Amino acid sequence: MNRFIALLIGALILLQSVVDAKETWRIRFFQAANLTGDVEQSSYKQGSKEYAMETGVRENSGLMIIRNDLGLGYHTFSTKIDDSKGSAGVAEPTVYQLKANFYEVGYLTETASNSSITLGVGLATEGSGELKYVYAPDSLTTTDVTGFTGFLQIGLEYSLPVNLGFLNIKYSEIMLGYRTTYLEYKNYSNNSTKLDKSQIISSSHFDFGLGFVF
Repeated sequence: MNRFIALLIGALILLQSVVDAKETWRIRFFQAANLTGDVEQSSYKQGSKEYAMETGVRENSGLMIIRNDLGLGYHTFSTKIDDSKGSAGVAEPTVYQLKANFYEVGYLTETASNSSITLGVGLATEGSGELKYVYAPDSLTTTDVTGFTGFLQIGLEYSLPVNLGFLNIKYSEIMLGYRTTYLEYKNYSNNSTKLDKSQIISSSHFDFGLGFVF
């Protein structure tokens, strides 16, 4: 979150100093959206069983700065998996708390009717996983996380109801998107135990966001 805030402040300062009338700059803020009753559209699969992934809205968010058609961004991911819910046959119930941070690149194409489409990918740069056995006092943790994300965003432009020309803002955007994430967590351990088996998850959810065009 500290990196997110730092990137936001830096972006605003940068935009105020470099905006040129011949160029188009965009800054976009987005987070996971609950459009179908649940944020998460995938499930965690372990063998022949599937478990729900509790993916929150605020914990899955980010921003992107786009200059003309190329963008750079930052995204945070978080989800929780409790395999004891609805699974009475689980011999040793566990709860996973999984997080990851991504740096992303995007490519924007303007379309008709004041709209745009942005396609992008991101690479996990850091993350953490916590494995908690329900009947045991100690957790196993890891920071050995790798993975990537891909997304599509549709932006719809609209004029602001107030004049913000003094901020060089031309108009704003509403965005709706879809994101898929693939992550691998390895080497869970604590002072007495180490797990050699890696954990692979696949997550997907809708995004909703707001943006400003300079």
